[in-house]
Amino acid sequence: MIEPYTAVGLVTTVRGVRRRDQIKRNLDHIAEVMGAASWLSSLDLPVRLVAIPEGALQGFTDEVFDLDHATYASEVAIDVPGEETAFLADLATLYPVEHSVTPHDVWDRWIERYGRSLDAVYPVADTEIGRLGVMMANEGSYPENARGLAMNGAEVLYRASYPHPHTGNEFFEIQNRARALDNNLYVVAPNLGTYYLEQDSALPVDAFGGQSMVVDYKGRIVGQHRYGAGASYVAGTVDIQALRDFRARAQWDN
Repeated sequence: MIEPYTAVGLVTTVRGVRRRDQIKRNLDHIAEVMGAASWLSSLDLPVRLVAIPEGALQGFTDEVFDLDHATYASEVAIDVPGEETAFLADLATLYPVEHSVTPHDVWDRWIERYGRSLDAVYPVADTEIGRLGVMMANEGSYPENARGLAMNGAEVLYRASYPHPHTGNEFFEIQNRARALDNNLYVVAPNLGTYYLEQDSALPVDAFGGQSMVVDYKGRIVGQHRYGAGASYVAGTVDIQALRDFRARAQWDN
């Protein structure tokens, strides 16, 4: 029986080549994108298949410029098998992993230092612009985190960056709206733009997929920016008094 797995199609930027040695730059970019995509797409199921677009190695220089096919074949086209296919084969053994710390790793020490109260586990800052809490990245995937913060009085939650494919497949939006609606609070969720994996990376990767948003206490999106492949911002209105009035009426009705 073949177990379910995740298939990934890379969407790479390609630079047209006129010499075979120029392919290396495209291969390096493929490696960077594949590393990010395989890591971030394996949150649910392991990545077992990665597809690369046609033209990802050389572009379509021979067609665009009507180059002599014989010359192109001898000077630019790769050998199969060859050094380029060997490079791609080595990538197929890539198993990126996130070395995470879970609450279980620090729970006893945390309780010893901070106790077991809501403040110890779900701290909320009482400020002049409302009661603010933090729900980091994947913490927003689980309703308990938002509920704990709401029980401790949070009115606005910061929900940090979340990667594709979860953003593009609507998980990010569904979770943000659900957490806001379930707990009658605002969720401010900016996502990262393009990501240069290294300081000297030639090209960036849109690893996060945009979908930045601000959600109000009724689960309505009041600010949204779907684009992710660049630097930008999202803005939306937060009305703390309206939220407090709504909560007061809800308590009265109950």
